[in-house]
Amino acid sequence: MANLTVWKFSKPDGASQTLRTLKELQDEGLIVLHDAAIVEWPEGRNKPATRQLQDLVGPGALHGAFWGLLFGLLFFVPFLVWRLGRPAAHWLARFETSASTTISSSRSKAQ
Repeated sequence: MANLTVWKFSKPDGASQTLRTLKELQDEGLIVLHDAAIVEWPEGRNKPATRQLQDLVGPGALHGAFWGLLFGLLFFVPFLVWRLGRPAAHWLARFETSASTTISSSRSKAQ
């Protein structure tokens, strides 16, 4: 069962100290901490600052790169082949002709 707990601290560094203590308890196996977030609003600032216990940028970027590559291959490559089909086929035929010429000339030199 998941719980959401919100704590308010009277000292500015109270949340950071508590998070360190919670991490130590988790390392000892006494509690299970799925995630934590700290919201600090320093005096004189217009917006609060937030920090998370687990960094989600790396896995999120990898996830996005995978799906972008997959959809790019599925949708862009067929379009590219359709658009460049005739020039690519011409280039490929030219390449095959030059490769077969090279192979036949090397066979004639060997004999």
